[in-house]
Amino acid sequence: EDGPSLSYATMDMSSVVKEKLQADSISEVRIYKHSAKHRTFVIQTNEPDSKSWLLRAENKEECRRWMGALLPFASNFSPTDIIRRTGLVFALDDLQMHRVSKMLRKQNFQRGQWICKAGAEVKQCSMLTNGTVMAYRGTDSKHNLGVFQSVKVLGEMLFLGKSTVHNLSVRARSKSVSVLKIDKRQVDSFLQGQSTKARQHIVDQLNFKGGVVGRLKQVPFLKKLSDENLEALTQGLNYRAVRKDEVIFYEGDVGDCFYVIYSGAVEVLNVSHEDGKGNVLQLGSLGAGSWFGEIALCMESTRTATIRAKEHTILIEIFRDSFETVLGSAGVDLGKLMLRRIIHSFKAFKLPFFDAIPCGKFPAMAKMCKIECFKAKEIIFSEKQEGDKFYIISRGEVIVSKEEKELCRMGPGKYFGEIALVIRDCLRTATCTASKKTTLLSMPKEGFRSIFSDNPEALADVEIKIAGRRSQIRSVLYHPKANELFKKYLTARFAAESIEFWKEVRIFRKLAEAGMDAGNLHKKAMKIIEKYIKTDSEKQVNISASMQAEILKDFKDQNVNQSTFVSAEREIVHLLERDKFTAFKASPEFQRFLGATEAYSSPYSPRHGSGEIDDERSAIRRGGSVIGRRRTKGVIGGNRPNTWSPSRPARS
Repeated sequence: EDGPSLSYATMDMSSVVKEKLQADSISEVRIYKHSAKHRTFVIQTNEPDSKSWLLRAENKEECRRWMGALLPFASNFSPTDIIRRTGLVFALDDLQMHRVSKMLRKQNFQRGQWICKAGAEVKQCSMLTNGTVMAYRGTDSKHNLGVFQSVKVLGEMLFLGKSTVHNLSVRARSKSVSVLKIDKRQVDSFLQGQSTKARQHIVDQLNFKGGVVGRLKQVPFLKKLSDENLEALTQGLNYRAVRKDEVIFYEGDVGDCFYVIYSGAVEVLNVSHEDGKGNVLQLGSLGAGSWFGEIALCMESTRTATIRAKEHTILIEIFRDSFETVLGSAGVDLGKLMLRRIIHSFKAFKLPFFDAIPCGKFPAMAKMCKIECFKAKEIIFSEKQEGDKFYIISRGEVIVSKEEKELCRMGPGKYFGEIALVIRDCLRTATCTASKKTTLLSMPKEGFRSIFSDNPEALADVEIKIAGRRSQIRSVLYHPKANELFKKYLTARFAAESIEFWKEVRIFRKLAEAGMDAGNLHKKAMKIIEKYIKTDSEKQVNISASMQAEILKDFKDQNVNQSTFVSAEREIVHLLERDKFTAFKASPEFQRFLGATEAYSSPYSPRHGSGEIDDERSAIRRGGSVIGRRRTKGVIGGNRPNTWSPSRPARS
């Protein structure tokens, strides 16, 4: 209840914890300055007593690994770490950065104060350490470039050894802004202490912007930007140098920035597969020009893997706020860019019932989705809970169980809970649990249905293919072939007037919504009333006397509109569902229809023992989901396992 904590044990990986400290209380992690063998490090906290921890590693290499693992928890950076997060990282080596860090002095600005103005001579190099600033092109506030947060360097061109002017105007945005500064005199003194070769190297490396633009062009969703827009984007970038074994972020951290690898390489790790000896599963590695963490630019989500440097690496770091504003000023819609990435993931999963969704609807669908992360053994949903979401597994594994008996396991690319998308009052018939750290893409029921708001026939097709024998009456009414079968079934039982009435009323409502003139709409209403509503009419439908009187009154008062027959339509659908629909679904005609329909194949193959609900078991044989069913009583069935072939869709 006190928040996340860190603990450490003895060298032999003993399960006995020696000490704990609060993870969010760490302010700084650094090498102990009196450590002769460079194997002792300090963890400084921001607790009231400013408690610090002095820990000794086995050797220098092990100490470096500990430093790399703990740095992501630090809320403050040392002056050297701050330099490593600026463009100076391209020009200075570790010793040079250490020397420059000794010259840095702190300066504070209040909200609204100008830190520098475009066109003014650069007299100092400033590195933002706390707070946020606004950057502008020119000398006024009209040409807003964006909000920048730590760390942003201003005036690094002083290290070129010549006079220059600021190309941006920067003003404090937050209540207080802190910078570390070094003035021109100190920079000149530092450069004079360098060899001619070293000074030339600094000059060459500070012209790094061209290389950065080249790296940005390697990112698919940025490469279409013009050179001018990419150049503008570089104004909002931060840079970060990480040593070998330094962790950039941990799996489960909340992400707010995106990274492009300028040079070096990182490894992608899954810490949930630790083998008990400190070793973790390596999922892959990324080299120069690669990128990671882009989802953090469009939504608040947790990191799905741990990223650690394989060697000395320089990263281009782009924070969400800065990125949104810079791209906005360049006329680029960040939402559209990132939605394409989510859409790409939908297509990569190759979910069969997404084939019915037009490409133009994917952006709207992506906006409704949410990335959800679950810990090992955490329950995603339980049996008998009401279903309101559909899930796709992005990473990890999900166990499906019923009455504490495991039915199956599903991995990345599989999906579950799709029945909840199409059936009202859907109760989960099994429990889904993350077997390890698992990342899911979830979609709410209402969001899925809204995609088909202008095409109910397509939704009906999806619903029938998912639900099968559990299809609801509106799915059958809106599905052209199923509607025709239902009508034949009712005609044979002298009850076709109800479905015919529903069809004509639907056409009437569409015409009214399309703006048909009152005179023609009145004539259409008269035909429906003469045929279905009046007493002793040709095909009088079974509605109450009060409902009949209300419709006739609207007609007499010249007040017909799209809602005139709505109540009667609902009543007729209710009566059809109550009296005829269940028997129709059990009829040979409907069963043959389902057999001819390519039902969506389940992405897993659970095996059932005796005692499973018969309706549920039948749905699984059709390729439906074990995860949801309607609130109806089932019949205890026998033992028949599901069979599924990955080469073709399952059929009834």
